[in-house]
Amino acid sequence: MGSKRGSDERPVHRVRLSRPFYMSRYEITQEQWTRVMGTAIEQQRDRVDPTWELRGKGSQHPVYYVTWHDAQAFVERLNHMEGKSLYRLPTEAEWEYACRAGSSADVVTDLDAVAWYGPNADGRTHPVGQKLPNAYGLYDMHGNVWEWCGDWYGPYTQEEQTAPKGPTSGEFRVVRGGCWHSDADGCRAADWVAGTPDRANSSLGIRIVRSAE
Repeated sequence: MGSKRGSDERPVHRVRLSRPFYMSRYEITQEQWTRVMGTAIEQQRDRVDPTWELRGKGSQHPVYYVTWHDAQAFVERLNHMEGKSLYRLPTEAEWEYACRAGSSADVVTDLDAVAWYGPNADGRTHPVGQKLPNAYGLYDMHGNVWEWCGDWYGPYTQEEQTAPKGPTSGEFRVVRGGCWHSDADGCRAADWVAGTPDRANSSLGIRIVRSAE
């Protein structure tokens, strides 16, 4: 996990995941969000700033203008609908494991084939699943919208860790994956940024995981 490229991505370290999980094949779509939360993309935008642009609208476009708290509320409501505590945000380690999809590299050979990002996205999101999936069958792990993780943002350590969940507290949450306006470097599997939990914009979305046990 991590890379030698960015100062906050070092040191490269080994991580063991202790429990199996399923990850959503696609980023949560606007249709799915509306079904669970009852709000459309315009309402999500208006809560932030009604003068801001919509960067892609449609049932199969990823939802955005989602804060970390919104993402948690989505998971909680989905669990309530299911009657079980099955769903949650991925940990950062789970997210990077799923993104690398069995590879030790944090870059892909042909980013255009798998990602909507700055050079090809035309300044907007695109319906999920249009690009090729990774080796684990997951779509849009690179680009389209950034994805919230459950962890607080904090520095890495050299020691091997088992099922890390990040610091116990902090100011920022981890955001992963790059988005429609990112450059190639920002779409690497090891790249991560920090977002305040109440932050929402036209490039912040969500992907969820489900416990396999």
